[in-house]
Amino acid sequence: MNKRNSANLVFLLAIVGVFVGLKVYFGRHAEVPAYFDTSRTLHDALAASEASGKPVLALVSADWCGPCQGFKRGALSDQDVSRWIAANTEPVYIDVTSPNNPDAAELGVRSIPAVVLIDESGELSRVEGAMSASSFLGWADGALAGGVSSTD
Repeated sequence: MNKRNSANLVFLLAIVGVFVGLKVYFGRHAEVPAYFDTSRTLHDALAASEASGKPVLALVSADWCGPCQGFKRGALSDQDVSRWIAANTEPVYIDVTSPNNPDAAELGVRSIPAVVLIDESGELSRVEGAMSASSFLGWADGALAGGVSSTD
């Protein structure tokens, strides 16, 4: 094998390795962050919101969704995000693959992951798609301040 063929083979193997690594990283199941009670329904969270005065933060996700898994491992595992969610919201995790779960449809979610903030007057804001921790915090603070509208 000449040097050029050898270099091409090494390059090809490196590309395959990157794709395999990304598939393993994004394809594996990420745990639901601990501040989400997976047995809580949207209606449970809305009732808790009424009692506490905090808005509901609904995360709509699925185990088969690669971007959802990356979002849970990334931004939603960030300590600042975790603290913000726990301090400022009544969080609820909505798995679109759970049988007999109408919550995602009730929220009108069209793509996942989706994060929806809801208070007593209705939906404050939503984001559909994964984001970084800093983007999440900027969106969330803006939504509570009334400066961020729903986005897709």
